[in-house]
Amino acid sequence: GAAALTPAPAPEGVELRRVDAAVDGHWSALVDLEVGPYDGPDPDGHRVFLERRFAGHRALVAAGLGAWCAAYLPDGRPVASLGIFALSGGLARYQDVMTDVAHRRRGIAGALLRYAGAHALVADPAAAPPRRAHHWRSRRAGAPAAGDDDLRQRTPSRRPRQWLG
Repeated sequence: GAAALTPAPAPEGVELRRVDAAVDGHWSALVDLEVGPYDGPDPDGHRVFLERRFAGHRALVAAGLGAWCAAYLPDGRPVASLGIFALSGGLARYQDVMTDVAHRRRGIAGALLRYAGAHALVADPAAAPPRRAHHWRSRRAGAPAAGDDDLRQRTPSRRPRQWLG
């Protein structure tokens, strides 16, 4: 069985919840969250890049290969988000942990990590593997550049059966 993980309480003034793959507005708000602090070249091109990246995350969530979670202010605006996706061997990984600059150092990301971890998937080893799952590039220093062999698509050996909670 899966080990239980007790979610940390949400910091005051935020609500932690999963992002519904069927609701367009939730996903466009996540794009806005990441576009906000961007001050590099070609902001329009960067928005298109983020829209496409989140479309990929959303497709994986809709396919049942993971979940996207966010921390919301009372007005419904997200201030932090992350994904958690299936890997082979019954493992999962966090994806694109991000907190708005104005809301950092309040424990929001830590609480969101525990919230998502508490909803981590339980794998059914007897189930057939999914068709394909995309392996996303890590943002850590020294991560491979686009086109490197490490960015190839991989097929998990186990199909997610359900999300806890």
